[in-house]
Amino acid sequence: MFFDTDSLGAYSAGRLPSRTYYVLLILLGSYTPAYYTTDMASNRWKKAAILAVNGNIAGINIYVLPYVMSANGYTGVSGKVSTKVNSSIAKSIALPGAFVYALRNNQVSGYSITDIVGAFSIGGLAPGSYSITLDNLGSTEPTASTALVKHTSTGSPVSVTVNFSLATSVETNLSAPPEGFTLSQNYSNPFNPSTTHQLCNSMARYGNFEDV
Repeated sequence: MFFDTDSLGAYSAGRLPSRTYYVLLILLGSYTPAYYTTDMASNRWKKAAILAVNGNIAGINIYVLPYVMSANGYTGVSGKVSTKVNSSIAKSIALPGAFVYALRNNQVSGYSITDIVGAFSIGGLAPGSYSITLDNLGSTEPTASTALVKHTSTGSPVSVTVNFSLATSVETNLSAPPEGFTLSQNYSNPFNPSTTHQLCNSMARYGNFEDV
């Protein structure tokens, strides 16, 4: 579920089914993504606080950290992230929605989110050595890779390719029933040939209506 903040950074997430959640904030501009935690800003899911929702909750504030602005440049790091559905299947599949970070002196200089084919690209990096790390909700963080980006003798930027392969991803039982759902009021007029409802369930998957 996605919600936007207003001009003052405030947000409100309504109609949430009663269950546990992680809260992740992604800002435009030179800021790193951040999870809701109880003590500090963090872009790692393992340090995130699990939020149990059963009614209205206030004061879920998220703190973010800016990029290291001195690291701006013209080189970059790109690559792909793949995983396996389970350890018994040898074939790897693309992993979309994972966060890949470029760190310099343990500070984030840039990040990218993998697309539908598992590809990422982190641009705007100054020449130097970077630690490339991966964070994917529910997965064990793989060993970081070192990327040395530089310029050629003629001044052209040289980017680096880094690929990640997770041994296994989190296996979700998609056959299990959702813990709850919310069916909103239909619109437009219910006597028209067609009408629309909003259905929210507590699992990250599609739902559909069937006549019975």
